[in-house]
Amino acid sequence: LINQDLFTQSAFSVYLVYNANASIPKYGSDGYLFACIESGIITATLNMVAETLNLGVCSVGHMKFEDIQQFLCLDNHQVFLHGLEVGLKINE
Repeated sequence: LINQDLFTQSAFSVYLVYNANASIPKYGSDGYLFACIESGIITATLNMVAETLNLGVCSVGHMKFEDIQQFLCLDNHQVFLHGLEVGLKINE
């Protein structure tokens, strides 16, 4: 993983994954678009809640997607959307 230091030092990780089998039957091709929108809403909400708990959240934008796909055991109908690392804020 490219951001290995961040990954090993955070308290926990959050991975947002789109499952086409769950949304395509209901939403068709718009399912992926809706998943991306929801991913953004989830990320924003997690950031707001974390702030009230004095937690830090870091969105990780550069990952080796092939490694993440293997790490999460994703099949051909699942797509990794976004990754976040969460931990205690460091007060300097």
